[in-house]
Amino acid sequence: VHALLNRSNAGGLRELDDHMLDDIGLTRSDVQRAFAVTGRFEDPTPDLARSVRARAWRRFAKTHY
Repeated sequence: VHALLNRSNAGGLRELDDHMLDDIGLTRSDVQRAFAVTGRFEDPTPDLARSVRARAWRRFAKTHY
């Protein structure tokens, strides 16, 4: 049930424009991929969280190294 609720809530990300997604550290392709690699009853939010962390790390590394 938890996975279905998370999947439903994460589905709202599809409605955000590219600038809004960038503000939270995602791209449209991150969202599409997360839903594509998970099954219909699986939670895509762990994949989305990994994408956000990876992008934040790359941005941090670019400005500090």
